[in-house]
Amino acid sequence: MKKEVFLKSEIFSSFILVLGGFFLLSSLWAFSDFLMCFRLFFGVYGVAELLKYFERNKGGDYTNAFGFFISFILLMLTFILPISSNMNISIIFIVFLAVLSLTRLKRADYYHDRKNKLWMVEIFLLIIYVLAGILTSIQFANTGEIQILILGYFTFICGTLEVAESLILYVTKGKIR
Repeated sequence: MKKEVFLKSEIFSSFILVLGGFFLLSSLWAFSDFLMCFRLFFGVYGVAELLKYFERNKGGDYTNAFGFFISFILLMLTFILPISSNMNISIIFIVFLAVLSLTRLKRADYYHDRKNKLWMVEIFLLIIYVLAGILTSIQFANTGEIQILILGYFTFICGTLEVAESLILYVTKGKIR
């Protein structure tokens, strides 16, 4: 990964990290509109993925494009579906988690097919991502402020994983043999 691509990718990944920090600090400002935070999560995540897709696009890797599309579709669904039920929130979140997990698994398979050991890094990051997502979706049964904090922790973890992934790709120059 080139240095300018790495820096832009880190900046775009930092958007997600900053959003997680905002959610975690929202209780200090007595902000408790979970639906707005949920929509903001999908919006910021989608925009960051779209920007990373245009910056890091190499032939055949559509992981970031899928991240944008699923975020955009689920963002639109939050305006259409009744989100008053915690079960609906959890289902939407699990759909998001499942689609992104499959795209990350496809990226790991891409590295594995090319005999690049980065597939192990991708699988490790995927496991952390899935565990955090499952624990997050279970905790959406709580009240509004706790839901925002839980979403904040997940968003912060996602941002950290995105930043770490870009850093690993930069340091290894995309190849571990």
